[in-house]
Amino acid sequence: MNFKHFLTQLALAFGIIFIFFILFGLTIQYYPNLSPLMLLGGLFLLLYLLWREKRPQKEVNIVAKTLELDPEDEDVYSLFLRVVGVSFANDDGSKRQTIIKKYAQEGEPVYLRFYNYKRSLACAVYVDEAMKRQIGHISKADIEELYEIATSGVTMGSRISSIVKGSKDLYGVELEILVDDS
Repeated sequence: MNFKHFLTQLALAFGIIFIFFILFGLTIQYYPNLSPLMLLGGLFLLLYLLWREKRPQKEVNIVAKTLELDPEDEDVYSLFLRVVGVSFANDDGSKRQTIIKKYAQEGEPVYLRFYNYKRSLACAVYVDEAMKRQIGHISKADIEELYEIATSGVTMGSRISSIVKGSKDLYGVELEILVDDS
């Protein structure tokens, strides 16, 4: 739990306590000198609303437009992100390592799907447009930046930059995210 998350939860707790007192008239009836604390409770609730984590309003499916973007264009820039969770199995029982071996190729587009997972933002990475062959996720460290880009209205594409065979014969995948600023 990071410090901002802790403060957010603390603000919510204090806000709820003060609202509880207001709703039941306890503050005004028994503690008339605590009315400034009611304002403080409102302030804590406001802080909570401002600091809470951003969550997508709905699922956002990002279709790769890699073929439309030229990496040599001066308005296009690249982000390189590592796919995490490549050694796990998918919900349907398929193994991500098998999908990477069979279907993933360098330079081929990937498809991204943002969604809520345990009250935070997640982004699954697929190698097929039908989004049946998942190879992993975007890391938590990169997801906020990528979500901002994806929902800002710019043209973006995503493709496999490299596939690396690592220790224990596991394959790792790095993505190139192309963004057109024009």
